[in-house]
Amino acid sequence: MATAFGAPAPAAAPAPAPAPAPAKKSRNVVLFQPKLKSLELAHVSRQLATFLRAGVPILTGLEILAMDDSTPAAKRVLTAIASDLRDGVTISEAFDRHPRDLPLLYRRMLRSAELTGDLDGVLDTLASYLERDADTKRKVMAALLYPGIVVGMAVLTVVILSLFVLPQFQKFFESLKTELPPATRALIAVTDWVGTYGVKAVVLGVVLLLLGLLAQRTTRGKRAKDRLVLRLPIMGRIAKLVAYERFCRLMASLTSGGVSLVTALSVAIAAIGNSVFADGLIEVRQRVSEGEGIAVPIAATGLFPATLVQMIRVGESTGSVDKQFEVAAEYFRTELHHRLTKVTTLIEPIVVSVVGVIVGFVALALVSAMYGIFKQNGAA
Repeated sequence: MATAFGAPAPAAAPAPAPAPAPAKKSRNVVLFQPKLKSLELAHVSRQLATFLRAGVPILTGLEILAMDDSTPAAKRVLTAIASDLRDGVTISEAFDRHPRDLPLLYRRMLRSAELTGDLDGVLDTLASYLERDADTKRKVMAALLYPGIVVGMAVLTVVILSLFVLPQFQKFFESLKTELPPATRALIAVTDWVGTYGVKAVVLGVVLLLLGLLAQRTTRGKRAKDRLVLRLPIMGRIAKLVAYERFCRLMASLTSGGVSLVTALSVAIAAIGNSVFADGLIEVRQRVSEGEGIAVPIAATGLFPATLVQMIRVGESTGSVDKQFEVAAEYFRTELHHRLTKVTTLIEPIVVSVVGVIVGFVALALVSAMYGIFKQNGAA
């Protein structure tokens, strides 16, 4: 006998009893074990949904994917889930045993799908969510990559000039015992400072960075970092748009899959990635669990824009909250892409100009010093 999704049902027993052994086996953790990436999980989910629609039992589909997929993390997770299903574990419990590889959203929606029988549709929805979330992260990283590389190269150029090139010119200038132009004296002063305190400044910077990373692991430190990010002039707006888009995408995926608003909010609190928004959503969840609608509590947090609140109100009045969340997610995704493009367009010339000023100042200082020396020697 098989379950509704093709997994073999557990054998009948005189009394129900938990099966701790399979749980322990599937939860074994190996140090430095590769984690299943979002795009890999989306690919597996899409293929598994296709198998289910074609009438292939889920256990067979998992075994096929475990054999065909070339990713070690995917092989590990799929093999473990298939083994648990063969042991008679339910689908949702088998997936729940992999919290490190499968996000909370994924596991909650599969639990809902197991109750409604729409596993293939939910897997497709999850695949779309994971793909869009990964695309959003990729766009944010791409927007920051070029300025970061240019700034890094500028810093590296200044360090090389200060430590290796300019000291040779400084010895040459000192040997001539001549008065140097102001720009050259300023450059030599910077070179002396880098040579004297540069290593100490780098060490201090590394220490402060490590302390910041350690502080971020604490609840108070993470809240302080998240508040600071949201208040930054340019990156703050981008961070808010990322939170808006992720929240709406999570709520759309969960509510369309039959998950209650309270449960969906619990998943959003854990997955939104910003403690400031998570704290606000905790209050929203409390008011929703008391029977209140979601639009008014969302507006009361002061964290979300009026556009989203109005969309949710429309959804509540028409019974289409999940559709409104989906529309809002696409709206914020488009807005985020536009903002990233705009920021990148503005940052690139600024960074190039700063690098040009630094290189130009160095060239001016050296050329003016050489010109002054030649002039004095010619006059002599």
